[in-house]
Amino acid sequence: MKRQVTYLMLFFVMVLWTSGIMVAKTIGDSIGALEFSFWRWAVAVLFIAPFAMPRVLMRMGEIRSKLREVFLLGTFMAGGSTCLIWSVQMTTVFNASLFSATQPILTAILIFLLFSRALDKVQYLGIILGFFGTLIIISNLDMSLIMRMSFNQGDLLVILAVLFYSLYAIYVNRWLSDFCALSVMFLSSVSTTLILSIIVFAINDKSLNIHNPELVGKVVYMAIFPTIIATTMWNAGLKVLGPNKSSAFINIMPVLGILVSVKFFKDPVQIHHILGMILTCTGVMFVLTGGKQDKVVSPYRK
Repeated sequence: MKRQVTYLMLFFVMVLWTSGIMVAKTIGDSIGALEFSFWRWAVAVLFIAPFAMPRVLMRMGEIRSKLREVFLLGTFMAGGSTCLIWSVQMTTVFNASLFSATQPILTAILIFLLFSRALDKVQYLGIILGFFGTLIIISNLDMSLIMRMSFNQGDLLVILAVLFYSLYAIYVNRWLSDFCALSVMFLSSVSTTLILSIIVFAINDKSLNIHNPELVGKVVYMAIFPTIIATTMWNAGLKVLGPNKSSAFINIMPVLGILVSVKFFKDPVQIHHILGMILTCTGVMFVLTGGKQDKVVSPYRK
């Protein structure tokens, strides 16, 4: 896969994930975060099974030898998706956006601690520029907003979500590098659904029945677009670029938030928006062009 195609694909992933956060913000008290997350992944399994099962069944022997890794990946994904849905009900958009923007930094730190692999100076500069670009966008260059920033339980959940997603990005292709992106997505979805089902039925604080047609529509949307399509492309992008370069695209999400606001809510473009977008896009470019040239691997193996 050409790198330019991968860049475009990861940009589209950010578009879908941004839409997913917007949908998750609207569920309110109509369903618990755990239940919503469970249904999201369960429906994803149903949709993806007809396409992935033939490939998975052909390699069941290899999969059995990697069950521990598969369920760990499911744990990372279950933890990340549930904590993120939970967090947006409990914290401000400002805090959630700011802490989500730390994923490239956290990913780089974890890779260094786990494997003693550091980024080069250009890539570190890119991460810093991307973070400050995000900070400028969401703070409106209002220092009083930053100074008044307070922390709550929702902020901790965002940080936990970022930690889980970072671990998934780091390990998914270390453990399942011989499987195609579709198979990885299916295996991750099945293990995530099983883990969430155990937790949900153990807690059993809310019914798993969904009677609201609007809520059903939100679950189906989350299952197809931010989950199946976006995560499958994310897995493919990770295989080509690696976790550090792929995670740099996370900082594009606040930029997309601006574009959505301008297009659909007719919000005016202000100077801090332009400055933040320039810094963010420059930071992403530095991360992508810095470092050693990774070997391009096809994500479409059997």
